[in-house]
Amino acid sequence: MSSDADSAETYGVGEVARIAGVTVRALHHYDEIGLLRPSMRTEAGYRRYTGRDLRRLQRIRLFRALDFTLDDVRVLLEAPDATLRSALIEQRGALLRRLEDTGSLIAIIDRVLGESPGDATREGVPAVGPEEMFE
Repeated sequence: MSSDADSAETYGVGEVARIAGVTVRALHHYDEIGLLRPSMRTEAGYRRYTGRDLRRLQRIRLFRALDFTLDDVRVLLEAPDATLRSALIEQRGALLRRLEDTGSLIAIIDRVLGESPGDATREGVPAVGPEEMFE
């Protein structure tokens, strides 16, 4: 295997699965639904992926990590750059909101852990007012 994804070298489905951290089953599914069709097949019908296919898979993995559905991924892969940019900006905002929520949850856990056993209720929730309890 060459480190240059633009080389003429091709990669088998197992090798691509290992490199990309996906299952062979996922690659077969992506092929079946037309999301990632390998550029080549051997005479025996085995899938062979090129560097270009790997770059497409990289984008698919990115969009999936950003919680886009496979249908959304298909649209984004074919979308003009402006649409893609808009979708990524929207997703970035959603991630920032989730980050804030996660920070709040961590702060609550820290408060609960910081309470002495005598100050907390039996359920492990600190003795606080009702509004503060659900912030």
